[in-house]
Amino acid sequence: MTVIFRFIKQYYKTILVFSVILLLSLMPSSDIPRTRLINIPHFDKLVHFSMYFGFSFVVLWDFSAQKELTRKIVATILFVVISASGMIEIMQGLWSSGREADFYDLIANSAGAIVGTGVFFAILNHKKADTK
Repeated sequence: MTVIFRFIKQYYKTILVFSVILLLSLMPSSDIPRTRLINIPHFDKLVHFSMYFGFSFVVLWDFSAQKELTRKIVATILFVVISASGMIEIMQGLWSSGREADFYDLIANSAGAIVGTGVFFAILNHKKADTK
């Protein structure tokens, strides 16, 4: 049991962000509050981009606190984040009422994950340069 608690303690931010993304992605469309922003064409793509930007950033942040981030680890994290977004898109099409799987959502998710990774490393490199 201590292994599970240690994992949750180390990666609680990742678990929390993923849980929020999963909840928002699978809730019925009728439960999403309507605002004027939602009426902006393709606003949902910006939301998808932002969610996966944040998700990849938080996953990298959690992992970097535990291990050195090698290229292999970063590539694996990106693969897992993008694959998870694809699986969630499929689940939307199968299980969510009023929702459907959308290839362009997957593109926005992937772009957000890639840009989030780039921004994470830009900040990390900037911090390293400041400490020298």
